[in-house]
Amino acid sequence: GWLGNKLYLEAHMPLFEQRLEMGDDMKPALDVVTNATKGRNITINWNKVKEVAKDHLTVPRVIN
Repeated sequence: GWLGNKLYLEAHMPLFEQRLEMGDDMKPALDVVTNATKGRNITINWNKVKEVAKDHLTVPRVIN
């Protein structure tokens, strides 16, 4: 979500059943960021997005 001009992303470990279906698919995280930035002139650090999605730290991190 947004706080001021900063966009934060937080990722949680999917449920076991979801992991079986999705594997390491990053599409859900990419879709969330794409939707959150529609109509905004902002540069996203896509490497950071992938890192957050992969790490599942459950801590919001700035991605722009």
